[in-house]
Amino acid sequence: MDITSKSLDRMPIYARLGVLEIWRYDKGQIKIYQLQGETYAETDISLAFPLIQVQQIIPFIQQHRAAGKKAMRRAFREWVRLQIE
Repeated sequence: MDITSKSLDRMPIYARLGVLEIWRYDKGQIKIYQLQGETYAETDISLAFPLIQVQQIIPFIQQHRAAGKKAMRRAFREWVRLQIE
């Protein structure tokens, strides 16, 4: 998940590193990009979480954002488990 500043386009860096999927959350929207050759293409389905609709994640982020990154990661893992059961 890319939560870095927009002042630097990191997508080419991620592509060179072979990062298969990038998530970007900005202004209440999530966009998922998957590596296609040497560039990224936007998609609606995550390679990591194919059973979860991307837009379902937005309310989760909004609800847990204030808890901090570490707490959000733990809560997200649990949330994903509940979604795929």
